[in-house]
Amino acid sequence: MAPIKSVDLRKAPPMGPVRFLRAEWKAPNARFVLVWYSINDLQEPLALRLDLDKQVFLDDISIEDVYANRAVKAHARDVVKEVAAYRRERGLARTHTRVCKGSIGGGSLVRFYGVTRSIARLPKA
Repeated sequence: MAPIKSVDLRKAPPMGPVRFLRAEWKAPNARFVLVWYSINDLQEPLALRLDLDKQVFLDDISIEDVYANRAVKAHARDVVKEVAAYRRERGLARTHTRVCKGSIGGGSLVRFYGVTRSIARLPKA
């Protein structure tokens, strides 16, 4: 069984009463991570699911504060960057990419940890 890997997010500034604590994942190439957070310095019992490819949170925070919820969702890309940097530093980067349907200048778009890059046209299968 693979150990749980995590990256500390406490250095990020708080978003009103909400503060990110850490992001966790188990599989080395996990597309989703759990982001633990606290409200008013008390850790919540459930984490938020974050999709690394789409760079969005799949859940809302547990309080009914629209502004805090928007702030949390706006910081999804920052968390993705932190997780990507951690994985890159430790050689845990994903081994596959996702090819998008769009194209720029005759090349396909490849998305890797939220970074979209144009590559040469792929050969037809």
